[in-house]
Amino acid sequence: MKPIRHITVIINEKKPGVPECLEAVLASAQSIGLTVVYFPHTIERETIPLPTDLIITIGGDGTFLSVADFAHAHDIPILGINSGKLGFLTTFSLPIEEGLRRLHDGHYHISPRSILDGHCESLHFSSLNDIVIKSIHPTHLVDLQASADGQMINEYSSDGLIVATPTGSTAYNLSARGPLLHPHLDAILLTAISPHSLSDRSLILPPSTQLMISWPPEQVLIAHDGWMIDLPAHASSLNITRSAKRLSIIYFDDIDFFNLLRHKLQLRSKVR
Repeated sequence: MKPIRHITVIINEKKPGVPECLEAVLASAQSIGLTVVYFPHTIERETIPLPTDLIITIGGDGTFLSVADFAHAHDIPILGINSGKLGFLTTFSLPIEEGLRRLHDGHYHISPRSILDGHCESLHFSSLNDIVIKSIHPTHLVDLQASADGQMINEYSSDGLIVATPTGSTAYNLSARGPLLHPHLDAILLTAISPHSLSDRSLILPPSTQLMISWPPEQVLIAHDGWMIDLPAHASSLNITRSAKRLSIIYFDDIDFFNLLRHKLQLRSKVR
């Protein structure tokens, strides 16, 4: 792999242990000969200096997701160091100096991940995990219609819909009892949130699918990777497709998805 020389670090300074971790990264980078700049996760994305060879996040999965769309837009690989709770995306698994040295020497792996593109009138956004359409009223159901390539899938009376990537299948989709997909699969996942039905099930759709979700005007909230979106006034539909390019996530060893499930999500091999 390409040797890494310039690193941009994004930190969530509110997470415990982040200052100490950042100090270790800076000290190790200096001894190895890496150039490092760092910023808080609240930085305006357009002010992050370019070019850079790699973005490292120090925080939790939320910190990782907050910069994933920027990394994807600029074709920058990304690596996460976990200081949060779950750490499903932030899987830096080596001592800091050893990991940075392997980056410097090009001894790492790339895991390419599907990205969702959302279009709502003039608004465009990208998501590594999911796009969620929910009722604007927390205690009310919302009526949503989903179609694929111009053909209606279903009309859902529910708390909302989750459109997820395989990477995002372990996030909100899992909480909504959707299926788990291996992150290297090429697919789009559609899961209803608490549907008022005995029969609604998640759908796994081809990656070329052009989804459209429509709703009564001014009745929904939309979030991508947990970040709320300011919808255009009177918007009533959202188009979702898989992005033509992928996000590159760095790992030091080949990803063991099932090991992650066992250790992060307590997947058990037998009933106890």
